[in-house]
This record gives sequence, structure tokens and C-alpha cells, in this order.
Amino acid sequence: MSCFQGLLFCPEAASLLLHNFCIYHISPPGHELGAAPISPKRPAPSVDDLADQVADVLDFFGLGSVMCLGATAGAYILTLFAAKYRERVLGLVLVSPLCRAPTWTEWLYSKVTLQHMTYWVPNLIFPLKNRTVPN
Repeated sequence: MSCFQGLLFCPEAASLLLHNFCIYHISPPGHELGAAPISPKRPAPSVDDLADQVADVLDFFGLGSVMCLGATAGAYILTLFAAKYRERVLGLVLVSPLCRAPTWTEWLYSKVTLQHMTYWVPNLIFPLKNRTVPN
């Protein structure tokens, strides 16, 4: 849930995004807040199963076509979803769509990039007001 928290909850973006769009956050089974520990006896769903579950969620809420926003494994699952259900995807915003564990260098790079995104993306969308240029 915290991947895009800096972007979605910065004051400038929140007024635009949260008041003009309905945002659905989908957590894989066993990863939602307050979830019971996952039983080792229960088989883990495949990424293809998780992509199909995105379609099930859209059907449940009566959603047709959507914009998808995902990071790391969620981005990979949304990529599979978009490939399988093309008519339901208006667009994808993906950050590091990995299908394997990142190296330490990749992990650090993604953290630094996300930190910069939380500052630069809102400022590109909503330029800083009364900004003075130093001499």
C-alpha cells in the first residue's frame, strides 16, 4: 500500500486524484491488512491466477475499462492482466515490473527513484508557486 502513498497523498495530487478518480487497491490473498498467516498447506496462487483475480475484482465492482497502476510484483501481474484482458485496460503505469527478486543495487535504485518521484512528479504536474530562481 505504501508504494504510491507519497504520490497519492501529497496535497497537490490528492486534491486532483482523490476527488476526480475512484481508486481501487487490490491486495493478493493473504496480504491485506489484518490477514491471517498464510498456511503452508494451501498452494500459493500463480501470477496468472492473480491476473485473473484482477478481472474478478473488476467484475465484482461492475468496472469495465480501467487505468492500472502497479509496482514490482503488482506491476508484473498487471502486465499479465493487460496482455490477457486488453479490452479492459485503458493504460498502464508500471514501476519496476519484476518477475524475480531484485538485486541489492536494483532495490536501492528503486527506493531512490521513488523518493524523487514523490517530489518531482507532483511538481511537474503542479509547478511550485512563487518559486524564485537564485542568482
